[in-house]
Amino acid sequence: MNVKTGILVCAVSPAVCFAAWGESLQDTLNSKYKGQVLGLRTPFSQGKMTFDSAGQPLHPRPSGPWLAYGGLRVEKLGRSKEILRLEGHRVGFGQQKDGQPVLINLGKAVNVEIRLDHPFQSADDAYAALNRVFFLDGDAGDHTKPEWRRADYAVSGEPVYHIGDDDTKPPRATYFPQPDFTDRARKAKFQSFGMGCR
Repeated sequence: MNVKTGILVCAVSPAVCFAAWGESLQDTLNSKYKGQVLGLRTPFSQGKMTFDSAGQPLHPRPSGPWLAYGGLRVEKLGRSKEILRLEGHRVGFGQQKDGQPVLINLGKAVNVEIRLDHPFQSADDAYAALNRVFFLDGDAGDHTKPEWRRADYAVSGEPVYHIGDDDTKPPRATYFPQPDFTDRARKAKFQSFGMGCR
């Protein structure tokens, strides 16, 4: 089909053009995200997980003292004007085979539903919606590893320092108080010995 014919078809039947664009976008989403492991920004919960267009959860917060975080391997991806749906499994990473980690399904399939405030106009719109629910930028791969956190865990805004980075050295004791001994321990001539911290 040449350009003139394409323009004529779109002028005569906009619904056909919209459907064709919709299939093209679906193909783009499938090729980009299907089979990928995406790190979820919130803890996993049982059943369907529903989010609004800003990425805020609409489902009840998981109960219990521990919450599961990690990656979802996208096995199915579908959309309508109002909803983007993903289905897959939480995954763990086994030993590498042929240079690639082996993915291990953890538990039952997970359904994620993102309710849209307007239909996607482009693949960039889809990326923005997904990026509010999943980690897609920068260190996204770090968020795909399975992790259990206490329900009362709060992330500190303080930086994390690692020994060796930027000349960071391990902590050093600056005060070595002698332990208090009971009379009985003194009579038995107990002694304290330093731990070699200087």
